[in-house]
Amino acid sequence: MKTVAITGAAGKLGRVVARFFSGKGWRVVAIVLPGHAVSARNALPKTKIVEADLVDPSAKGIARLAKAFKGVDAVVHLAGLVDYHAPRSKLFEANVETTGNALIAARKAGVKRFVYASSTTLYRKPKYLPIDENHPVEVVNEYGASKEAAEALVRNSGVPYVILRPCALYGPAFTAQYESLLKRIEKGRMRLIGDGGNHVAFLFEDDAAEAFFKAASGKAVNEDFIVAPNEKITQRQAFGIVAGALGVKPPSKKLPKRLAWLAALFEKNKAALLGKRPSVTLEEVDSICGDRHYDAGKAEKLLGWSAKTRFNDGVKKMVAAR
Repeated sequence: MKTVAITGAAGKLGRVVARFFSGKGWRVVAIVLPGHAVSARNALPKTKIVEADLVDPSAKGIARLAKAFKGVDAVVHLAGLVDYHAPRSKLFEANVETTGNALIAARKAGVKRFVYASSTTLYRKPKYLPIDENHPVEVVNEYGASKEAAEALVRNSGVPYVILRPCALYGPAFTAQYESLLKRIEKGRMRLIGDGGNHVAFLFEDDAAEAFFKAASGKAVNEDFIVAPNEKITQRQAFGIVAGALGVKPPSKKLPKRLAWLAALFEKNKAALLGKRPSVTLEEVDSICGDRHYDAGKAEKLLGWSAKTRFNDGVKKMVAAR
């Protein structure tokens, strides 16, 4: 029986990935934050749970992590922070320092495959479409900068690696994340930003989990891959599919892109003054009205992976999980 250690296994994606590996007959060692063992055991029964603070760079902390990694066939590093409003220091601690500590432990344990969860946020200003692995990296926020820095650590660690860059994730595990958007569509308050003809990219959670499994179990090594569906969906089509799943009329009114950006900027500044989180963010506006789709041909060729879930089917599953 093969074994995988998964950091961040108690998170939304972590739980899905852990269950996928278990379903393939792998033994899973779930690395979770101290104090999260009980909830992790409830979510992941029959899984070995190890509490470890990946931020801890002490010899004791690294040794504990290395012990958890010892003898595994692969480490899948999902732990991190996805928060576009967090300060740079917090993002770099959660996404860069934890990756560095995990790599040190992996090297000590003799790990032969380290799979790192990066992000297509590295391509926020597309210079051509579809975006592939040859596209230049251009980050526009601190979250993207933290992912870029973490990738550099992975490449220079000396540990055999695979870097995956999934696009925006959705599915039953992420329903709460999209709840405010779903409610706006239900209540008829959602508007198309621009003409709605731009392409958007969303990856269903099970397809993402399979990509991590293929990366951990395949032969490709020291490579990076875009993980995204080949299905091309426009903003208008996406909202129409979501509205259909909710049983309501799709958005038809339009909001000029410039006004959407100004509204998000206003919310950002207001939230900063009040010490609160903005109700809408620049990143959310960009994900809706930005034109981007991806070429996952490299993953298909070297990993044998391609997304199987059609957006229409994935949305139905997500809405049904509310």
